[in-house]
Amino acid sequence: MNKNRYGYEGPVTVFGTIINRKWYGETVAVSEKKAKSNLMFQFKNENGLTPSAKVELPGELYLIEE
Repeated sequence: MNKNRYGYEGPVTVFGTIINRKWYGETVAVSEKKAKSNLMFQFKNENGLTPSAKVELPGELYLIEE
């Protein structure tokens, strides 16, 4: 399985409310879907949110490196 590096820069919502207008994160994953999941987990950890918090990244992920 080839892993790619993905990045995200944009707003983050928790339970539908924007709590960060311009958050940046990077991750390495096998798919864009897994990358988004990794980034949401990363955001929860950085901000002390519980695993059950409904975090969304409404912007687009971008490929940094294949």
